[in-house]
Amino acid sequence: MESVINEIEFNFEQTVSIRTDVKLSKDDVKQIVSEAPAETLEEIVYQSLVTDELYLRARAKEIAAKLKQDDLEVNRIEYWDDEGNKA
Repeated sequence: MESVINEIEFNFEQTVSIRTDVKLSKDDVKQIVSEAPAETLEEIVYQSLVTDELYLRARAKEIAAKLKQDDLEVNRIEYWDDEGNKA
């Protein structure tokens, strides 16, 4: 069976790509989100971001262009340890 990539855009301006055997409906996505543990959702989003090379390249290009603007200011710096906790 062929798989399909479901590119899902949420109401907080984020897109997540999920590869499945079927096309997901909005209700399917809502059910997955409501029933999946937070760790599972985190892994789905992580895999989506890691494997979506086109998104990453476009985002990197966009961020790099903004970094070269003359009015660049650093608003804040946050520090994290290797386990993902704020340091």
